[in-house]
Amino acid sequence: MKILRRCLLSAVCLGLLFGVARVSLAESIVDESSSLEVIATEFGLADGPAWDGSSSLFFPDVKGEKLYRYFPNEKKVEVVLEDAGRISASYFSHGSLYLSDNAAGRMARLANGKKEYLTEAEGSGKTLARPNDLVVDSSGGIYFTLTKQGRVMYRRPNGKLIVAVPKVESPNGITMSPDGSTLYVAEYRPKKIQAYDIQADGTATKRREFAAMDDGEALGADGMTIDRSGNVYCAGATDI
Repeated sequence: MKILRRCLLSAVCLGLLFGVARVSLAESIVDESSSLEVIATEFGLADGPAWDGSSSLFFPDVKGEKLYRYFPNEKKVEVVLEDAGRISASYFSHGSLYLSDNAAGRMARLANGKKEYLTEAEGSGKTLARPNDLVVDSSGGIYFTLTKQGRVMYRRPNGKLIVAVPKVESPNGITMSPDGSTLYVAEYRPKKIQAYDIQADGTATKRREFAAMDDGEALGADGMTIDRSGNVYCAGATDI
């Protein structure tokens, strides 16, 4: 799989690589007149990138089981973590890189070059709940999607795990409004994005349809990110 990027990279992008259906709330930071550029190739399955807010982009190779870091100013890609496991998504917040370890069924954080697990695995074997994507709130709580189980989980800052949204159709990408009041969840099969009001206890309620993708019959409302103006960017099945 090739890794592509827009010429514009910004701290508020949080590193979404493939685009995109968008509902505009304000002027977008993306220069849509710029062309896509190949920055690296030959990955098994590049997925779930995260911009560190200053100088580099982290991204995992799910099938290659490695974690990479890209430095745009130097146009350099390096391996950050060998034998990383099947990491499906990453998110940079509070000075740390958070990881969704799909194969282990656990959420983790990169600490001193190693994975530090933050949650226990739910189930085992075929019943293992495999986290897909994640977003971290201002208090350090982690929202993540369980696609097969059809729900969104929340790890509170104190470590307690709760169900934030009990019923979602094939939840995949997830992001949050800049003020932390709204949670956005991408539904892969119906190709829709749902919005929820975040409550003080970490649950998310008052579901409403925020957007629907219009890029044909192929499935896919996938990874998401948001800019500081509240524009939501979602990876689609066919459009770039």
